[in-house]
Amino acid sequence: SAGEGNGWPGQIGLNKTGPPTYEVTLTRARADIVPNGTDKTMLPLLLRPLTFSSAGTGVMVDPLQNIGNVQYFGTVELGTPGQVMTVIFDTGSSDLWVPGSKFNPKKSSTLFCPSGDGCNEDVRIQYSVGAVMGPIFADRLSIGGCVIEEQSFVLAGPTLQLENRFFDGVLGLAFPVLSHTGTTVLSQLTRQAHIDVFCFFLDTESQQSKFVLGMPEASWFGNQGIVYSKVVLEEWWTFEGSIAVGDMLVCEKSFLALDTGTSYITLPPTYFQALLQL
Repeated sequence: SAGEGNGWPGQIGLNKTGPPTYEVTLTRARADIVPNGTDKTMLPLLLRPLTFSSAGTGVMVDPLQNIGNVQYFGTVELGTPGQVMTVIFDTGSSDLWVPGSKFNPKKSSTLFCPSGDGCNEDVRIQYSVGAVMGPIFADRLSIGGCVIEEQSFVLAGPTLQLENRFFDGVLGLAFPVLSHTGTTVLSQLTRQAHIDVFCFFLDTESQQSKFVLGMPEASWFGNQGIVYSKVVLEEWWTFEGSIAVGDMLVCEKSFLALDTGTSYITLPPTYFQALLQL
């Protein structure tokens, strides 16, 4: 999937080709390591140190983890010097948050309060499952080598229903209207880094998956090309489409949202009942 446009609103799809600007490479990891207290039947996770490689192309590559083709996440650096955080790149939300147990604000020389309240006012971010709460700070953020000098984020305290997560925090990539922090990564990528295109290349264990700030390579989609869909709602990345199972049409001309922060396919009850009848 891809987002592109004049200041981000536009199409899901692409209308030009060229080399990617920054890459975050996802790899499928298997090992006998899981967080304490986690169900051992879950696919395990191999954590890797943060490394960057230009591969002679000027494209920065940041290794990420893939858990069973269900969760895709990777590392970013926050603060000066950079503190490494593992995040979900989430097109279903708009805010960046990291846990206070992992990020130490006293160790960053570039941290500041973006508002005049002294960073004393908490905000709450509610997800379909789970929630976080904490004050808003701003600091230097690096994504695969792409630097945003002043990025707002929530320094989260205790989380609700997110205790056994494999990741530290969430980096939201949806539109500003959903934001609780006022300044989104999406808007800062345009304003500071002059990047207005991003895409995901998600593959199976035999191939590397990537989050790219910039255009995808033509070799990733071969002769099939790109299907264009106009963004119809600038909250999530929402487009008009249909859902079919085999030759059976479940719904048509409906609004669909691409959400990289979840592995679920959600449907309204009426569509779900129609699906059960197939």
